[in-house]
Amino acid sequence: MDINDIAYSLSKVCRFAGHCREFYSVIQHSLLVEEICKTSKLEALLHDALEAYITDMPRPVKWYIDGSKYSLLEHSVSLVVADALGITYPYPPEVKVADNISLAAEASVLIKNYDPEEWGLTEFMDEAAKYTCKIKDGSSNMKKTAKKFLARWSQLTVGG
Repeated sequence: MDINDIAYSLSKVCRFAGHCREFYSVIQHSLLVEEICKTSKLEALLHDALEAYITDMPRPVKWYIDGSKYSLLEHSVSLVVADALGITYPYPPEVKVADNISLAAEASVLIKNYDPEEWGLTEFMDEAAKYTCKIKDGSSNMKKTAKKFLARWSQLTVGG
C-alpha cells in the first residue's frame, strides 16, 4: 500500500458519486476533515483512504446497505489500510464528527436540493457553516491537491 497511490487516486475521485455542481475530490474532503478535527489528525486525513481501493457510496444509499457484504468488505479493507498506514481503526469518534461537519458543509454547497434532515446532518449545520467557503472546484488542480495531501501526511507522520 503506497500513500502516493492513495493520494493520486483519490484526487481524481469525485465526491457524491459525481452528483454535484462542480468537481470536488475525496482528497479535498480528506484535507477538510483533517482541518476540522482537533485531535486524531492522521486518522482524519486518512479516514477515506480505503476509497482508493473500493468505491464508496453516497450517504443516503449507504444507509440502506448497512450490515451487508459491502459493509463487511469496507470494514476489512479499512483494517488493512489502517494496519499498513499505522493508524487507529475503528477511527476515534472525533473523526466521525469532523467527517459529518465536512459532509454537511460540502453538501450545502455542492448538492442541489440538499436537505440536512434527510441526510441526518441537522445537528452539524451551524459548525459546517464555518467551512462552506473552503468548498472549491478541484477539477483543474488534481495534482496540486494530491501534493498538498502528501505534504500534510508527511507533516503528520515525520514532523515535516
